[in-house]
Amino acid sequence: MIFVTLMCSNVPPMFRAMRIALYSMAHKGGDGEAVLLKYSSGKEDEDGSTPAQALHVPGFRRSVIFLAAVLTEMISWSAILCAGALFAFTSETPDLVIRSAVSVMFVLNVDEIVFAACCSEAVASNMEKTTYKITSLKHILVQGQWVSADAYRVLEHYYGLYGHLLVMSALTVAFVMGLRTSALDCQVTNFQQIPPSPD
Repeated sequence: MIFVTLMCSNVPPMFRAMRIALYSMAHKGGDGEAVLLKYSSGKEDEDGSTPAQALHVPGFRRSVIFLAAVLTEMISWSAILCAGALFAFTSETPDLVIRSAVSVMFVLNVDEIVFAACCSEAVASNMEKTTYKITSLKHILVQGQWVSADAYRVLEHYYGLYGHLLVMSALTVAFVMGLRTSALDCQVTNFQQIPPSPD
């Protein structure tokens, strides 16, 4: 369960990457040559920073970027989650459980390790300094008439305070128990029928 919880920490970054790929409206920052060419006006904001530039990207290109950069990561994350949980379940000793968890977490972050080792300093710095303006989730749900503004406000408030921990715990338990019974065919013990003590 701890391993699954640690793996779930990668969900918010993947969700944020999906929103950037599909719903980003503008960007600012970065010191790369290609970025500076877009700021030909030379104007700056009141705080001295480079003004945000609107992004005009066709929907087809956004879909291709999402499929190539985000969806592939989601698929690999799902496969690593299942493989790591199976390793943890089938390990015979606690030290093998720890080794398998550490190995799987390394595989999950190997892309970031390769990026840090191989990417040039100029490109890495340009990416770190670039920020995006994204359509908020509230705007998508309310404007799309999925929920009302009042319902979204109540849901956001109470879910953040009381619901997230319960949802995470329930999903983790459901994933662990479902994987045990479906993939591993573990026997379900009836706790009411306790075997008699040898004494």
